[in-house]
Amino acid sequence: TCYSGGGKSKLTENILAQLARQKGDFIQEPRDPIEEGTMVLAASAWAEEAIEDATLKNGLYTHYLIKGFSADFNGDGAVSITEAHQFATERVIERTKGAQHPTAKVEIVGQDPILIKGETTSGAPFLFAYEWMLRKLNVEVGGRALGNLSKGGLTIPAGRNRLLITNEKGEVIVDRYVSFDAGQEYSLAQFLYYEPQWQIMVSYGLWQPQNETLRSTVFGNSLRLFGVATRIKQSFWGFDSYFRAQGILDEPSTIDSDGKSVSQKVSGYQLSAGLGRNWSLAWLSWSGKNINTEYSTDLLVNQLYFERKFSEPDFLVLDQQASFQGISWRQSLATEFRSIHTLIGLAIELQYAPSNLDFGPKNLVNLQGELNFGWIW
Repeated sequence: TCYSGGGKSKLTENILAQLARQKGDFIQEPRDPIEEGTMVLAASAWAEEAIEDATLKNGLYTHYLIKGFSADFNGDGAVSITEAHQFATERVIERTKGAQHPTAKVEIVGQDPILIKGETTSGAPFLFAYEWMLRKLNVEVGGRALGNLSKGGLTIPAGRNRLLITNEKGEVIVDRYVSFDAGQEYSLAQFLYYEPQWQIMVSYGLWQPQNETLRSTVFGNSLRLFGVATRIKQSFWGFDSYFRAQGILDEPSTIDSDGKSVSQKVSGYQLSAGLGRNWSLAWLSWSGKNINTEYSTDLLVNQLYFERKFSEPDFLVLDQQASFQGISWRQSLATEFRSIHTLIGLAIELQYAPSNLDFGPKNLVNLQGELNFGWIW
């Protein structure tokens, strides 16, 4: 189609002549839109004519698109519609000496390619930009300058790499770390959307040591925690910065002392700061309902302090105060509902750390569940 890059245009005599020569009806909008996404291929950009060649008995783009059904750019044994369109785009630009630029409009959930041929998708990731204005942007992946995407797209290294996008003046538009999976296809446009970098959350949860001796003789049952935390995404060498402060406010519990139950109240705090990474789990997320599930792992410097108060004088000789300082490893799984600037969700985490307490086990393993409410921007 001509002038398909978008915008309104007046039909020229050349366009009218080409429309008169076409063999079929005008393309109609589909009656039943595809639920998972849509990919609209266009033979030319805005204000361009789609050139036909009498020797080919077809339009240039259509001719090369059909040939592209056998073009395997990333060598994975399969051919996607993106690869076919890329093959046609390069040939058309070369054949017309830059007078015609095929484009595409892509609205697809996820990065799984739409396959025309084959089943395997284990080749190099493919980065494309079929919006005409985006092709002028310069791309750098993993420190390797790839130039612009004037021909539509190219293969990129798999793995977690720094993605740097600059405009024609060299001004940085995007600077972030991205995990590119083998066999997947990525639109450059998806990285231009703003992703919240700051999270501030308030939480209410239950904290429980997993060592039975420590639980029965020191802390008693699960303790309620109130806290505030913040996460700054990709703030340090591509890692997230994480800070959290939590408090235990005179939580009543019962411990066992030589077979006798003793009542106590526990208060204290826990401070944590460190670096981590998180991954979105697409198979546990529902993007259409703004529900996202993430797995996070953090290496933290941790400070834990608690104090116990006994009502019975006979037990005042027991350890009433204790503190722990050291490095801890935290893993968590969180499911959140997000609006534009707020989130609410549930999280469960496991925290492991060598213990320097004078009593109890050598290692602390704590399980914690939380209800979080926060702000993102």
